[in-house]
Amino acid sequence: MIKEHEQELEMHNKDSNNVLCSIIVPLFMGEQLIDGILDMIKKCIKVYISKVNNESLEFELILINDYQDEFISQIEGDNNLKIVIANNKENKGIHYSRIKGLELSSGEFVLFLDQDDKITATYFVDQFEELKNNVMVACNGINYGIGIYNSIGSMERINDPMQYFEGINRIVSPGQVILRRDIIPIEWKENIICKNGSDDYFLWSLLMHKGYSFSLNMQSCFLHTQSCGNASRNMHENYKSAEEVCMHLGNMGIVNKEELKEKIVHRFALGTMDKEFSFKYYDDVKLFNAWLFQKNRDIKVADYLAKHNHKKVSIYGFGMVGQRLLEELINDGIDVKSIIDRRYKDIAVEGCTVCACGGDIGDSNAIIVTLLKDYMNIEQELKKHYKCKIMLLHDLIFNRTIWE
Repeated sequence: MIKEHEQELEMHNKDSNNVLCSIIVPLFMGEQLIDGILDMIKKCIKVYISKVNNESLEFELILINDYQDEFISQIEGDNNLKIVIANNKENKGIHYSRIKGLELSSGEFVLFLDQDDKITATYFVDQFEELKNNVMVACNGINYGIGIYNSIGSMERINDPMQYFEGINRIVSPGQVILRRDIIPIEWKENIICKNGSDDYFLWSLLMHKGYSFSLNMQSCFLHTQSCGNASRNMHENYKSAEEVCMHLGNMGIVNKEELKEKIVHRFALGTMDKEFSFKYYDDVKLFNAWLFQKNRDIKVADYLAKHNHKKVSIYGFGMVGQRLLEELINDGIDVKSIIDRRYKDIAVEGCTVCACGGDIGDSNAIIVTLLKDYMNIEQELKKHYKCKIMLLHDLIFNRTIWE
């Protein structure tokens, strides 16, 4: 047991009855996300209780704060939802925080959810219906703006142990999975992965080794949110995290450590000329792929903008992404007022003003930023000059248009 929260665990266990599912959410600089997490989880519980017609069912939400500069106070739950909050004394990482949440939990089943990921209101209904008498279930979902699995055949590969033993994680995020808490291996709880990103891959590998398999839920119940800071986008840290998993699996005799490490190195394309190209254009390739996927299904950025009353917009950044966005928005009836770009003197666009940041953008009620790199600094600079809504195109494509 991790000793840091022994007293909290003792107090929690005194109050624990029969909890169906514990939702464990590690937080890092995530205090502002708690209200949204609570609303989402409560909606899911309400739909599930209504479906099974059992008002006595209980769930619990366990928030583990891993950011010592924020202290999160206890929050009142209700008849169907217990809320437990623990504050780590120092930054311990996501695996440590998940284990801490597991120790504080009492549910028959467990859902490990990342702080910025989303689940549908019917998540528990769909997952438990597909689970049946099995011990774990995985659902389909959205990642980088497209479906995670495009067929039952592609989804069935998540039950192939060799995928994991060859360095491939077929589960995008643990939020896709509900599993019974008593099958979580002791090896996963005793060998903490220090670098964020691959502790879930470690968990699935151990479960595959022990002979478990997932029930498959093809419903898209889950959205893996892409943000500037989530661990799944940090390629280098993900590699180091996977390397730790490789070490532990090798030490346990589950895989050949050197062979798996070679496959992991190949997978992350480290030490090759392709790496710099891949990292530089990775997000734009993913963006265009999701954009075209959605366009072919008549899911449009313009529809999202119109729904939220952003019918007059400006575009920040007029490279190839900004140019394609301008064409699409004009074709779909959105009034593009201006283009904001550092190279404004070299750009001419019929019907739009072109200016530097701080210039006149007319009565635009939103600015869409087409550059992911350095977005947070761009956003702060725009906020100094404009009062309108500022949005990142990658966020619209990956997280909004197909989900909301």
